[in-house]
Amino acid sequence: MSGIEHLEEDARRRLKACEIQRGKLGRPTPQELYWAGYLDALCQVQGKSVASNVNWASEGVTRMMSRERVASRIREEVLKCRACKLGELREERKEAGENITAVPGRGPLRTPLMLVGEAPGAQEEIDGIPFCGKAGQLLDQIVGGIGFTMNHVRIANTVNCRPPGNRNPAPEETHSCARYLRWDILNVDPKVIIALGSCAVAWFKGHPVKITQERGKPFTWEHITVVPTFHPAYLLRPNGREQMPVVEQDFALALDLLRRDDGQ
Repeated sequence: MSGIEHLEEDARRRLKACEIQRGKLGRPTPQELYWAGYLDALCQVQGKSVASNVNWASEGVTRMMSRERVASRIREEVLKCRACKLGELREERKEAGENITAVPGRGPLRTPLMLVGEAPGAQEEIDGIPFCGKAGQLLDQIVGGIGFTMNHVRIANTVNCRPPGNRNPAPEETHSCARYLRWDILNVDPKVIIALGSCAVAWFKGHPVKITQERGKPFTWEHITVVPTFHPAYLLRPNGREQMPVVEQDFALALDLLRRDDGQ
């Protein structure tokens, strides 16, 4: 049984317990609404029909439509953004004839797991899709190790334009893009975020960090658990390959956190 199937089985068990409670009260409880929505989200990212019996006509469907509208608005804003030097440089390069674009987040809008990286690379700014290059291929393999696929998770970066020479984003650049990432995260409202690399972890912490000291140590941002780990691009370097087992451990930790009772 895959990781996401384990989560689905657990959600079904919790929802069944809530339905018993509903029978006593004569109405859905907040816990039942939560687990019904969570179960439906897990089914949707697997391409299955929604599984709960809760009537979402007044709440769930409206909320999903709202998420779609918010995601569309974020995408529109990102694609035309010139709030920092990266956006200005992107437009200058486009005017010079380069076929590049900003790179908004991608993936389902109802999912328990989100990945946040640092910045788009060369292939990403051509295709307009985060993590579609070599680092993304490795990330797909790592995500598969916990029973998910890249189509099961929401993926975004701290900045939406490629920094020159693939350098780390500057603080003023991540600050300019912060509203888009925050908007995206709160729109999806995942249970767990895996922060890939020091820049991503620093975004959540609000100050510079050393990823070697932070990885594998979960913390809370807003109401969401964040698990820091190495960026997959680092693992592609000769001196980074030895860190692959600890990254796999960090992803397994994220899966374990997803399975735990979060008090809902």
